[in-house]
Amino acid sequence: MPKSPKTVDASQTFYVDILARSLLRIGIPKYQAYEISHQISDQLSHQAKDPKEVARLVEVILKAKYPKLLGRYHDWRKIMNSEKPLIILIDGGTGIGTSTLAMRVGWLLEIIRIVSTDSVREVIRQFLREDVLPILHASSYQVGELVKEVKSEHDRLIFGFLTQSKEVLHGVEAVVRRAIKEKVNAIIEGVHLVPGEMGFLKKYQKEATIVEVMLDVKLKSKHQQHFQSRHLQNANRKKQRYMRYFKEIRLVRDFLVCQAEKNDVPVVENYDLRKAEQQILEIVYSHYFHP
Repeated sequence: MPKSPKTVDASQTFYVDILARSLLRIGIPKYQAYEISHQISDQLSHQAKDPKEVARLVEVILKAKYPKLLGRYHDWRKIMNSEKPLIILIDGGTGIGTSTLAMRVGWLLEIIRIVSTDSVREVIRQFLREDVLPILHASSYQVGELVKEVKSEHDRLIFGFLTQSKEVLHGVEAVVRRAIKEKVNAIIEGVHLVPGEMGFLKKYQKEATIVEVMLDVKLKSKHQQHFQSRHLQNANRKKQRYMRYFKEIRLVRDFLVCQAEKNDVPVVENYDLRKAEQQILEIVYSHYFHP
């Protein structure tokens, strides 16, 4: 008679996943992180999982296999247990990959509140009709078409983009304020997070740990490939539209990177998702221990 299939314990799987994330955060490769997590889970399978005992077992394994990462493990536990909410701002141009990196970093840091500036813009424009504020109803790379009082095509685009961003940033501040009030960690991502235009963050620095990074793809060819990937993942996001406005998208990208450099916001190149997420984690880590 064939054996019954082994029952999968959902709570056990969830526990292993959470433990693995704590190891991935310090740079342990994925396979090894899950291997260690399963090993510890099996050792504690017949008893309550006391956090102190789990930490002790992790320390034993790290001392044996990854001694240089033990201090980093302790530091990340302090970060994750901090009473101050962590708010990460991932700036970046259209198609650079801010939403993908926000989800990946959110998963690693167990942050479930992830807000895009496009979503904030969508909410705001429900209350401000197109005839009241038309610039809010255009894409960030099309806003130059609505600006008549500026002669230069480049300046029209940047003027329109900044005008739109300033409206969206009112909503972003509300998201930050809400996260602090509820004491929850949050990630905000999107093109409207313009370095140097978010002075309101200063008044919240004592109440939250706020980390800002600029995501970038310097090579035009690689940037174009991102739109191809978008189209394959979601047919509704037609790459032809983005290609038609690729010049404008790159001009906004150039402006954002320039603003990041002027305002000492670290720039992370997004050619490899794994490397980019680790760089963002390193920036968060450094913000706590080497401000």
